[in-house]
Amino acid sequence: MAATIVRIGDDWASIVKPCGTFACARFLPPLDRSSEINLDRVMEWGDRLEEELYNIVSKYSGVEELKNFYRDHNVNLNVVDVDGQVLVQQTAKEIDGLLSKKMKALETVVSAAEDLALNYTYDPDLAIEDVHWYDAKNLADGDPILTYIQGASSAKDMMILIDNSGSVHGLTLTLIKRSVQELLKTLGENDFVNMAWFNTEAHYVSCFDTFVQANVRNKKVLEVAVLEIGDGNMSDFGKGLEFAFRAFDDFNATHTSQGARCNKIIMLFTDGGTERPVEVFEKYNKDRDGMGMMTTITLPVYNKSLGLGYLSEPPNVDFLEVEPDNPSKEEVRKNMIDRASGAVTIETFVRSQDERYVDLVNRTYIYGPMNSTIFSLGLVLPEYRQKRIEVENIDIPTGRDYLQTQRSALFIAPWNFCDDVLTNASHADFLQDILEKLSGFDFPAECDEPRLKHLLLDTIVTERLAEFWNNKAVDFKSDGIVATFVSTEGGITRVFPESECQDFEDRRDTWQQTFFRRSLDNNYFIYSVPYNSDHQNWPVNYTIMATSSVTLNDMGGIKPAVVGVKLDPEIILGTMLHITDQDSVLDKLK
Repeated sequence: MAATIVRIGDDWASIVKPCGTFACARFLPPLDRSSEINLDRVMEWGDRLEEELYNIVSKYSGVEELKNFYRDHNVNLNVVDVDGQVLVQQTAKEIDGLLSKKMKALETVVSAAEDLALNYTYDPDLAIEDVHWYDAKNLADGDPILTYIQGASSAKDMMILIDNSGSVHGLTLTLIKRSVQELLKTLGENDFVNMAWFNTEAHYVSCFDTFVQANVRNKKVLEVAVLEIGDGNMSDFGKGLEFAFRAFDDFNATHTSQGARCNKIIMLFTDGGTERPVEVFEKYNKDRDGMGMMTTITLPVYNKSLGLGYLSEPPNVDFLEVEPDNPSKEEVRKNMIDRASGAVTIETFVRSQDERYVDLVNRTYIYGPMNSTIFSLGLVLPEYRQKRIEVENIDIPTGRDYLQTQRSALFIAPWNFCDDVLTNASHADFLQDILEKLSGFDFPAECDEPRLKHLLLDTIVTERLAEFWNNKAVDFKSDGIVATFVSTEGGITRVFPESECQDFEDRRDTWQQTFFRRSLDNNYFIYSVPYNSDHQNWPVNYTIMATSSVTLNDMGGIKPAVVGVKLDPEIILGTMLHITDQDSVLDKLK
């Protein structure tokens, strides 16, 4: 990008140039109409500003120091290659097994039902009072495709539950909305449905406050309502699922003659999560002891004496509808359709989670068939996920002590470290629960030992970084440093000074943060400013965030953490003025 000069009125000009990873701008003093600006000098100013800012942010972030702190613990960890093809094969095998069991069970039921129909002998003495009736529509009229769908599927009461927390943003939320609309199309008039969204609260999406018949009019209301769903806050799966279970209970109590009265289904749409709201299932659905992946497979029961039936295609989203298109990806798509196996690294554009940035990065696409189905499974690996850390030995008491640090504010990602620790608890309660699990010298059986080891490694290593920040704090103000912080792959976030930690309470899940993933995708400092929806008035006392991954090239190129600083914007303006003023003095001396 070339330098751009914009004159504002007769007296002021703004000079904008890409300075490495961000745009530099300054307002110049009044210019004489005859003044000419040397564009080469502007480029030089940008380079010097980039160098000055790099010196500041690298000095205070501790990026080089943290590399050494991790190297000091090299004996406690192994760097392991991630074999994407093995991951695809293992995952495909697990899904194959799951689907195979369901298919066999379903085929057994189908076969029995078809044999009963084939061998049924008409009984002229059968009276109407001998038949147990269900409230269902006459399927003999109307569209034969719709007749098939209604007749070939079991009637159901369905609650569609949509996670609209802050992480479900942009393209993810768009795909969820489209998938929900496609799901609604599969429902027939024998079904009853309603829809709700949840984050830290849960609410119905439309004016329907109970289950309604899935007729054309009601489905249209829901299809329109789902488009209005926004995103925000953290996800509370317990809150959402309890809302759904209560909706079923209320419907059963107040509408005794309505509903499918057969199957009750919660369809959960989310970008994923680590929370397992066991207590909700224990309260409302004791037959299930945890929350896992639920797959529903349906097969039509054919009347063998007629040999008739229709098959309807399931809802689907094309691979290239969610990825920027290019010939290499078209080849991947073709191979997956042909059920081939393979892997290819492709340079592609990736949008950040908040959809404010686009980066050009390398991604490895690995794919292979699921043998018991017609489907293929694909996995996309970023470069920074092609190796991982395995922690061998860790000092539990030391790690536990450092989790209670006084040197900096400390947050733990709300992940499923232990089965019985609630991830939707406040951070204080979550931390206390983790500390109780680490009260001994061994890891409890109900906990994920590798994950806890990684957490403690990051806690111990970053404690030394907090000490480094404390020693540098005396110079913070003079160099425009408002705060320093670190977020790690193992789930630790530290902020110094503690008084600046308020922005990080909702950023505990490191992998859900835009600055974290963008920094891992790049090898230089990333500069960003707070999002401002009011383009006329900037927030008071805003800061500029500069972040960089901690890359250990001598340890396989792993990136165990991202460090950052929050800068006072005045430091950028002051640095630029200093650079240009120096040139002005030199010009006068010539």
